[in-house]
Amino acid sequence: MQTKAKHSLQRTMIIYFLLIGFASLLVGIEFIVDTHGHKLKDELILNLEKYSKKEIEIESKKLKS
Repeated sequence: MQTKAKHSLQRTMIIYFLLIGFASLLVGIEFIVDTHGHKLKDELILNLEKYSKKEIEIESKKLKS
């Protein structure tokens, strides 16, 4: 005999998607807060300037050579 489930699969999937969405929102907020800090912003700009002057290169280019 089959027993009737209390929760449907659709309801479970909705809950999972809501949890994933909430976690993504938290990660996004953390990223925005981190990048608006002066320390990280200055480091990103400095590395971008170095990259544009060819003082640093991407790791994947090192592996191909």
